[in-house]
Amino acid sequence: MVKEGFTRFFHVVEEALLKLKLNGTQWAIYIAIRSQTIGDNRPEGIEMTLQDLSRLTGYHRTNIQPDLAYLIKAGPVKKVRGEPRKPFVLTVNDDIDTWNQSLLAKRRTVSQKANRSISQKANTLLAKKQTSYKKEGKEGKETRSPGSADVRFKPLKEFLFSDYQQIKGMKLNPVFNGSDGKALTQMLKSLPEVPIEVLQSAWTAFLLSPDKFYRKLHGSHPVRYWASNVNTFLELASNGSQAGHSRISAHNTKVGQDWLSRTEGK
Repeated sequence: MVKEGFTRFFHVVEEALLKLKLNGTQWAIYIAIRSQTIGDNRPEGIEMTLQDLSRLTGYHRTNIQPDLAYLIKAGPVKKVRGEPRKPFVLTVNDDIDTWNQSLLAKRRTVSQKANRSISQKANTLLAKKQTSYKKEGKEGKETRSPGSADVRFKPLKEFLFSDYQQIKGMKLNPVFNGSDGKALTQMLKSLPEVPIEVLQSAWTAFLLSPDKFYRKLHGSHPVRYWASNVNTFLELASNGSQAGHSRISAHNTKVGQDWLSRTEGK
C-alpha cells in the first residue's frame, strides 16, 4: 500500500477533497491524520490528542478543535473511538459515498454565495473606480482629446508651459486645469489658419506685458484668459519694439506682423 516517503491518495478522494473548499487548518489536520495512518501503514487508526495535532500542524488546539469536529461530521476524517478523558482514535475515510453530502452541499452553497458576494463587491469597486477615473479624466478629456484633432495643440501647450517657467521662474501646472485646456481648444478651433509660431509670440507678449492687470492674471488661470483674448495679444506681438517686449524674438515678431498684414489684406 505504501511506498517509503509517499502517502497514497486515491484520485477520486483527492478530487472530492478539492471540492470541499477546506480552509487551511482543515487541510493541515486532514494531511496530518492521513500521514500518521495511511502513511505509516496504520489505516485502522491511531490515538491522537489535540496537542498531537497542534504539534504536527503548527495550529493552536483552540483552532484545531472546531475544524476537526467539522471534518469528522462531514466524513473525510473518521473517529474510530472517542472515550471521555482518553485520546481519540482517528483515521481518514476514503469511502466518499459515506460522507455527509447534505453538509458538504451546504458548505459548497455557502462558499458559492461568498464567492458571488466577493465578485459583486469587486464589480462595485471596479465601477466606482471607473466612475472616479472618468471624473478625474474629465480634465484630460478637455485638454487632450478635443485638442488632439488639432496638430497644434500638443506643441503649443508644451510651449506655453516651457515659456511660462522660463519667464516667470515657476511652473504652470498649479494654475492650469480643464478650463484652461478647454479654452485653448476653442481658441485653436476659432483660428484654424494661424501658425503656431504666431500664437507662441502672442503668449510671450502676454507674459512680458508691463500692464499690471495682465501681470496679475499670470497667477490665476493665465492660459484661459490668454486664449479667450488672444486677438489682443496677437496685435501686441506684432509690435516687437513696444516697451517691455524686448524678449520676444525677432523671428516671432516678423511672423506676427506678416500674419496680421495678410489678415488685414483679406
